[in-house]
Amino acid sequence: MVALGLTVTAALSRLQKLRLQDLQVIGSTGMVNSTLNSQGTVLVKGEVWRACTSHGGTIAVGARIEVVGARQHLLVVREC
Repeated sequence: MVALGLTVTAALSRLQKLRLQDLQVIGSTGMVNSTLNSQGTVLVKGEVWRACTSHGGTIAVGARIEVVGARQHLLVVREC
């Protein structure tokens, strides 16, 4: 029961984080944390975010990216 409560709290916190901060990270640059093969993770402003590419292609780990938008629960990024 406690685990379910923590899971729900974490999920709601993540959704709120995206709503509050997605506009603040648009235009920011970062680095690919796990290969973006359409989707993956990026490091932006010291935080790990789930992201997708703006073109649907692949961006390798370590590549510099720019946040160009947000779609549902993902940041939309392009390679710099």
